[in-house]
Amino acid sequence: MSQILSYLLILSFFFFFINSLGTNSSPLCQSHYCSNVIIRYPFWVHNESASDQQYCGYPGFGIMCLNGTAVLEIHGDRYHVKDINYADYTLSLVDIDVSNQTCPRPRARHSVSLETLPLKYSSIDLNLSFYFNCTSDPAITVPPIPCLNVNGSYRHSYVFVENHETEGYDWSKNCEEKAVVTVRHIQTEINIEDLIDRFGGAMNDGFVLDWERVKDCVACENSEGYCGYNATAEEFLCFCNDGSTHRNSCKGTNSSPLCQSHYCSNVIIRYPFWVHNESASDQQYCGYPGFGIMCLNGTAVLEIHGDRYHVKDINYADYTLSLVDIDVSNQTCPRPRARHSVSLETLPLKYSSIDLNLSFYFNCTSDPAITVPPIPCLNVNGSYRHSYVFVENHETEGYDWSKNCEEKAVVTVRHIQTEINIEDLIDRFGGAMNDGFVLDWERVKDCVACENSEGYCGYNATAEEFLCFCNDGSTHRNSCKEKEI
Repeated sequence: MSQILSYLLILSFFFFFINSLGTNSSPLCQSHYCSNVIIRYPFWVHNESASDQQYCGYPGFGIMCLNGTAVLEIHGDRYHVKDINYADYTLSLVDIDVSNQTCPRPRARHSVSLETLPLKYSSIDLNLSFYFNCTSDPAITVPPIPCLNVNGSYRHSYVFVENHETEGYDWSKNCEEKAVVTVRHIQTEINIEDLIDRFGGAMNDGFVLDWERVKDCVACENSEGYCGYNATAEEFLCFCNDGSTHRNSCKGTNSSPLCQSHYCSNVIIRYPFWVHNESASDQQYCGYPGFGIMCLNGTAVLEIHGDRYHVKDINYADYTLSLVDIDVSNQTCPRPRARHSVSLETLPLKYSSIDLNLSFYFNCTSDPAITVPPIPCLNVNGSYRHSYVFVENHETEGYDWSKNCEEKAVVTVRHIQTEINIEDLIDRFGGAMNDGFVLDWERVKDCVACENSEGYCGYNATAEEFLCFCNDGSTHRNSCKEKEI
């Protein structure tokens, strides 16, 4: 039997097994893409014209996909879902009523009511207070909002950071209407002129909500089950691959579906990544070659060309991967190896635009031409040779660093700030290396079409091509809506 035939038979068994869970057309609680937003537990797809997946998530967490826009309705008001970060448990929303308006007028009921929902405002949010159609008074010492003024009217509208209204004027009594709007925190200190100019952009940028991770769901997923919610009994249930249902986990079951999502601490591993288990069979067919992630003592680890990195986060909405070199993790004064720079050849990865390269030079000979301080914690006692660090291509002139230093290492970190002096860099490079760096990967178009057609996207390493595996056991090149291959 050929290798590819064996491979397809294994995947056909997988979909027969998934269908035995009791669904007739698609696996329970399947992930869905709406533009760049992935909808999965605890959220679920809310379709006004068809049956919903309410059993797949928490009540009130149903997301509609309207004309390619993800929309969440909260107590009758609709919000555009900009992003769902499943690693940080955050939800970024924009009020549809003010979206794309340069001078939005918030409604009085704009403030989101979160009662009965397991949501709370994020610590990065800020409340703005708007007062509309206020009577003129010499006590008002701040400028009004020009774009909200009514021609010929002596009444004006104003905006403040909540609880920072000017004194000497009763805003609630002398204004016709008040609205409180939540936005992302603009900056620590802001004057009234900046606020008037920027409130429109801030409202279009939206706000952030946090949700609490459900412990029972974590145990269920860690046991290779599907987590669902019983709205009648108001409790979470774990749906297992043998057709049984449990309250917490599937402990005791012997099998699992292929290409299932896995949690390693707070990192979820799913396509295009897959679980790499050194002591058992891998799931290499579940993702891209080289994207296997190990879970070692509760830490997600990715190996790239022989070097291991701690996976801090995978953001499936932004297609970014945050890594930290295990060799320098948790060191206050790490000494990067000469081969520290990550080689991305043969992998569909690239450095992010938010990354920055640092150049380290070790054991450099003393010379009056060196006008910058060395790194104290990397100096060797009794040695006249020192080590230095620079932002790459910003070395001081007048000294041949490559010739007069024993070793050089280039290290990628997240961008620290636009302008940084050498003393700050010496103090902060250790923290920057422990914070790690970011890699981007390219979204596979064939995979998106497959998932949108309720199929599973896999990779055939033999033929080096993506395939779409459908619930009826058939295999397609792009989606489950085309003819079988």
